[in-house]
Amino acid sequence: MPVNVDIDEFGLWWIFLDIPIFCVIILVFYYWRFFQNKSALPHYMTMRFIILGVIIFTVMDTIFDLISCKMLSVSMQYFSVFYLSYNYVVFICSLLWFRLARRTLGYKKGPLVVGVWISIIMCVVLTVLYFLNIRDFCYQENGDIVLGPLDALWYVFEYLPILWTFVLAQTYFLDKRFLLLREKCFPLLVSAYLFLIFGFLQYLVDSFPVFEVGVTLAIMYLYQSLSNTLISVDELTDLKNRRQLFKDMSLKLIEKSNDTYLIIYDLNKFKDINDTYGHTEGDYALIAAASTMKEICQGRNAQAYRYGGDEFVILKELGPGENIDAFCADMMEAMHYKNLSMQKPYAVELSYGVVRFGDCPTGYLSDIIKLADQKMYAMKVVAHAMRR
Repeated sequence: MPVNVDIDEFGLWWIFLDIPIFCVIILVFYYWRFFQNKSALPHYMTMRFIILGVIIFTVMDTIFDLISCKMLSVSMQYFSVFYLSYNYVVFICSLLWFRLARRTLGYKKGPLVVGVWISIIMCVVLTVLYFLNIRDFCYQENGDIVLGPLDALWYVFEYLPILWTFVLAQTYFLDKRFLLLREKCFPLLVSAYLFLIFGFLQYLVDSFPVFEVGVTLAIMYLYQSLSNTLISVDELTDLKNRRQLFKDMSLKLIEKSNDTYLIIYDLNKFKDINDTYGHTEGDYALIAAASTMKEICQGRNAQAYRYGGDEFVILKELGPGENIDAFCADMMEAMHYKNLSMQKPYAVELSYGVVRFGDCPTGYLSDIIKLADQKMYAMKVVAHAMRR
């Protein structure tokens, strides 16, 4: 059963101000840190909007609690506008959280996206019902503002995107096809658990601003996780960098993942692109190759990295019925179609070398890369000879 504490009786009215103010100060600090970061990574932009939304939510929720505890008096006319605005702020924050999960994990289409659209439609329906009959949602009785029977529907639909975020992160974390995405899933999963735990505590102790604390902790944890991610991400291509590649390869070697394949790619005639069309076009060619690799790796238990210069690496774990040659052919075909869509005076062409971890005699990280590099340069020599 929920526990309602009489604020006036225990003299705890200051909690309604001190805790939210403390949370807002922390959130403003993290928003400033995100704002100072000039990274163009999509999840950084989304996080900025999430933090701004949570700051607004915290302020509005504090006002809502003060009104509920009769510590703040407001007319029904103003409260009806405030009530609708409050619910939409919560809903937008939930949508942004799901957007963060989608962008982080690369989830584009699926039943969870349909579920979010259902939430949006139902919130629009609730808004129409709200204007048709406000009394079913909130009304004034003996000078007190009372929430109506349909108020609970807002909580159901505005928090559904958070539930979908939890389901998405949990699914990716447990699915063996996405082992290389577990590092990305974990922060989202932890933040979703914080929402669930502190949301339940808010239900048990309805009179205290518990949920704001949970949301603030989730923001702090995600900030730390994204900061660690930034260290391991190449700024130009948005791929993982060499540092993260060595870390992931070391883990695979410790786990004795012999069926993991390393594919190293090199752009053919990249120097010619730079010399003829300029370094801006050279950067564009690198980004084009990187985006194609990200697309081809999506949902196939593969991870792309920028190794350095015009060299890239993909770590691929084969699933049942998969073939590494077919995967490499798909990559080359995708690059071909990318060239057609770019309509540039040059083509981004790739040479590659493939090595299975279990096929390297020594099993050393450096030897696996060296062996793949040798195979890649052998392919490059053949390609060069064919162009003559």
